[in-house]
Amino acid sequence: MKNITFPLGGIVIIDRVEKEFGLFSKIFGGIGGNMKDFIPLVKVHVNNRLTHSVATHQILKTYPIEAMNKLGVKE
Repeated sequence: MKNITFPLGGIVIIDRVEKEFGLFSKIFGGIGGNMKDFIPLVKVHVNNRLTHSVATHQILKTYPIEAMNKLGVKE
């Protein structure tokens, strides 16, 4: 078994903003269309900007799947 670490600060901020203000649901609620993971993927990009700020094509290499699951992305 391999230990996995990732920064939680951005995830906590995103969860708190969504819980208190519903920001992501209000702004991106009608945009996703048939895509069910649209808002969680927006959260992944916001988390990226708050933490490592890597290029979009490097997000999958930088963050473990557990971090994305915390933001609501399903496999």
